[in-house]
Amino acid sequence: MRFEILDTDNYLIYLNSATFRGMDFTNEEDITTQTKLVIMRLKRNYNIYLSGFYQMSIYVGEKTGLFIELKKLEEIDFDLMAIDLKVVVYLNQTFLLETDDFDKIKGCLKIIAYEGKYYGVLTKNTDISLLEMGNIIYGTLADLVLSMGAPVGILGD
Repeated sequence: MRFEILDTDNYLIYLNSATFRGMDFTNEEDITTQTKLVIMRLKRNYNIYLSGFYQMSIYVGEKTGLFIELKKLEEIDFDLMAIDLKVVVYLNQTFLLETDDFDKIKGCLKIIAYEGKYYGVLTKNTDISLLEMGNIIYGTLADLVLSMGAPVGILGD
């Protein structure tokens, strides 16, 4: 798991697919339920104050896991501890690890070059320590890199 507090209203969370044994990564309801449980555990275990209306965007990669953006949209006046979530699930996502140094992502099976940076395609077999070597890219930026980038190395799937 990778958990980043960007500020008091914005959080980024990456959860490896092994965290959710038995979860159906194609079922939006199952993904939403399990992710809400994770948010409540983080709130309790890290003493994070979450109150208000949040958008939770969940980017799902069946082979790699979930990348969650939690962004506060507005305050809720009726209860100081209440949290309301608007959930948006994006299925079948590819996650990339962005870095300036090719050597840092040699462990990735597929590497792409795009605009002076290197992107390693993350899989369920990717060494979790690689996540500290760069930024995780997902969503429309990952789609752009995959479509416009040049493959540098493919070691197999």
